[in-house]
Amino acid sequence: MELRPYQLKAVEDIAEAAAKHRRILFVLPTGGGKTVLASQVVKNVVDGGQKALFICHRREILFQTVDKLKAFGIEAASMISGDPYDPTLQCVVASIPTFHSWVIRRKKEKIPEAYLVITDEADLTSSSKTWQEIHELYPQAILLGLTATPINSRGKGLAEHFDVMVQGPSYSDGIKEGWLVKPKYYVPSIPDLSAVHTVAGDYNKAELEAAMNKPKIIGDIFTNLERIAPNKKTMVFTCGVKHSIEVAERGNALGIPSAHVDGQMESKERDEVVARFRHGDIKLIANCAVFTRGSDFPDLEVLVNARPTKSLNLYLQIIGRALRPAPGKEFATIIDHSGCTYTHGPIDQDWDWKLTVNASDEEKRVKRLAEKKKRSITCKNCNFIFEGTVVCPECGTKVERKGKPVPTFEAYLQALNEEDMIRTNGGLSAREWYQQLLGFTLQRKFSDGWAAHKYKEKFRKWPARDWKGIPAIQPSKFVAAYCWEKINAFRLAKQKQPA
Repeated sequence: MELRPYQLKAVEDIAEAAAKHRRILFVLPTGGGKTVLASQVVKNVVDGGQKALFICHRREILFQTVDKLKAFGIEAASMISGDPYDPTLQCVVASIPTFHSWVIRRKKEKIPEAYLVITDEADLTSSSKTWQEIHELYPQAILLGLTATPINSRGKGLAEHFDVMVQGPSYSDGIKEGWLVKPKYYVPSIPDLSAVHTVAGDYNKAELEAAMNKPKIIGDIFTNLERIAPNKKTMVFTCGVKHSIEVAERGNALGIPSAHVDGQMESKERDEVVARFRHGDIKLIANCAVFTRGSDFPDLEVLVNARPTKSLNLYLQIIGRALRPAPGKEFATIIDHSGCTYTHGPIDQDWDWKLTVNASDEEKRVKRLAEKKKRSITCKNCNFIFEGTVVCPECGTKVERKGKPVPTFEAYLQALNEEDMIRTNGGLSAREWYQQLLGFTLQRKFSDGWAAHKYKEKFRKWPARDWKGIPAIQPSKFVAAYCWEKINAFRLAKQKQPA
């Protein structure tokens, strides 16, 4: 197998680092071919008469790795339940759970000899005692960690586990050179997560799923999908199993062949669903934490992110799923229902990775990200996010400039909830919404305060002061349905209260 120029350079850089350091972290974007160049590193070791161990955290990645090694002429032993295992081969590719069970816990197998130990998705080392226990079995071996995200779930560097970091090309380099495609971002809605707490650096999963698994959020996914990228191969990242199932059910109800997968499904069933998605029988696949790592879908055209996260690591892994190139694929459409694009910034920015992130470094990173947000422009006609021009590259709309800076993230959120509702909320502006809410209160003989409170629930702010006294207008079916939804929700909540 022939390596790309940057992969050849990476192999040389890793060898140079190994001459001075024992624990090496190699960083390359998702889709850059980490397993391919690592296979070349293994080949060099095996050709030199030494043995290697390749550790994977998922069975799909293990089989992909075995196939890649075979392309380099290396017959590797698979250490995974259900497969024959031959410890005499020069390279062992091991599943983390199987290795820990067979070698450490049950001592069914001897510790495989290894001059080189390669750990895929090495950023997981910081949060996994199992991975650390395996590394401790090889105090003299060269440890090579592979990752696209050299930070832990809290955004800190990995200096505790690695001595030196070798970096390959960046996301922007990959896009320029053509081994990644450019993402196009759309942010149709920002969910209200003010009541969701934080656990271990990310949102509480149970509270997050409850916040996102609502008909108006699910409906918004398909409304915007049909508007932005209909009839495309689509993957949806959700925040829980129930949320994922609901997305698939809604897709099928709308005539879009859809399916759901999660980590609790039987491997055979999950593999069958994935195979149908690859073949094209399924157009939309929803998942809960299954495809965040090591999943290769080059012809994936649309990625819908309905999984809010404070974790930069998880965000980059999710968005990276869509950036692999395929014949006829000019770009990847990212529809962000989570607000992560504004929380973390575009994936193709230049990331200033460090093994150790101290306070001053983090402050600088946050400041740079804030400055980048200020330069970002969101087209008011199509919601496309772009920089460096006053004309939207997607629809040609010219940005209206009024002699003040482009709004920051916070200002944009405000604009999204007012002006952009013209496209996403029944064709009405925020002012028209309030007028129709007033019209509903007249019909039902409610107070004007009811309209003001329902407006605040929807737009997360009170009606403007200068709207006082504006005329009420007849509510549309869209607004009336919203009002009845609120009334019914209130009645249901009241029924559940103890007598």
